[in-house]
Amino acid sequence: EGVVPTIKGPVTVKVTKDSESYNLYVEIPANTKARIYLPAGPKGKVTLDGTVIKAVKDPTRRFFVIEDAGSGRKTYSSL
Repeated sequence: EGVVPTIKGPVTVKVTKDSESYNLYVEIPANTKARIYLPAGPKGKVTLDGTVIKAVKDPTRRFFVIEDAGSGRKTYSSL
């Protein structure tokens, strides 16, 4: 859990992991976009607030990359 200061305001993050998923709780400042990396889960899926979304694996295939994540409070999960 932590806060990353940026020129647009703080980015708040919290990470949890259980046997089925890796979860990232994030709050991105208004009028800001972020690039998010999540470890690739065994099911090969990523959700945003419980809904499956498209995410691309990085060249190492160990992480999913979510480009242009918009502002607000969100929960990303890698399943």
